[in-house]
Amino acid sequence: MSVEYTDDGELLDPSMSDGFWSFPETIKAGWPNLNRIKAVPVIGDSMEPTVKKGSTVFVDTDHVFPSPEDIYACDYGDGLVIKRLKLVPRTDDILVISDNKERYGEPDRLSRRDVRVYGRIVAWFQWRG
Repeated sequence: MSVEYTDDGELLDPSMSDGFWSFPETIKAGWPNLNRIKAVPVIGDSMEPTVKKGSTVFVDTDHVFPSPEDIYACDYGDGLVIKRLKLVPRTDDILVISDNKERYGEPDRLSRRDVRVYGRIVAWFQWRG
């Protein structure tokens, strides 16, 4: 999955922002900062079976420190991706984990400063067919 922006902060691919989402009041009550929640389409299969290709994830952009271990929108050199992040205790390292281990293998162990976290995935929507 990749979302790219111009230097002015505009989406290079406007289809990444098509449409809007409307939520019931009971859902909105759980997201006090709803204006900080961004919907992002999932293009790749690296997080399957947890988050399937074609899903839409909802990113809480207030939560940019990857603790606890969870699924986050991040960039570590290849554009915006959805990955499970886990801090390595007593180090300056972070594990970047693909849930689809058969195809993507073992986690990448990187320095925390090399991973930009955009937000924590708080929900996702996927079609079942």
